[in-house]
Amino acid sequence: MFEGRLEEIKSIPRIKHEAETFNILEEAPGIVESSAEVIWEAIEEETGWELPDGLADGVHEDVWTFAVTHHGLFYVSIEEWEGYEGPQQLIRREWTTFYPREVGRRTLLDLLLRYHPLGGVVIVADLLASYAYENGKDLDALLGKHEHPGDIVKQVLLPNAESIEDGIRKYDPRDYSLRATLNLLLGGLR
Repeated sequence: MFEGRLEEIKSIPRIKHEAETFNILEEAPGIVESSAEVIWEAIEEETGWELPDGLADGVHEDVWTFAVTHHGLFYVSIEEWEGYEGPQQLIRREWTTFYPREVGRRTLLDLLLRYHPLGGVVIVADLLASYAYENGKDLDALLGKHEHPGDIVKQVLLPNAESIEDGIRKYDPRDYSLRATLNLLLGGLR
């Protein structure tokens, strides 16, 4: 079926998983809601960080927004469309584009400020998982060697920033300035 079509298949643009986040939400809408209490208990136990008053109401939306935005490439556009009840959440990538139906946006920056320093930990966790996968390393073993996300940044991610960025460039040619981003994250981690 695919014989002789390898180049044609390779030319198909890759869809980044972030762009598919809301498809998961449609398939398993209760996935975050059913786990939220356990997730927050684990965060509090590991970090001592308690969910501030008033944040609990939007936490489910924020979890999904983290899934969409954790690389800083995509954001959630809140748009009002005729024929639909209530605002619609759409995943968008073009930051400078004006969408006439847009009534709000949820971005990685919003979450980084709201959940400081936990937002940086989400980014570190994703980078570490990618690093382990790309280099055939055992993620659990890497995590077991380090007590804190700052240690992971200093001892694993920063020394390997160029190779991690080279791995990212295989599917996205932009310069992520990963070393500078990691140093910024490190400044927010204890």
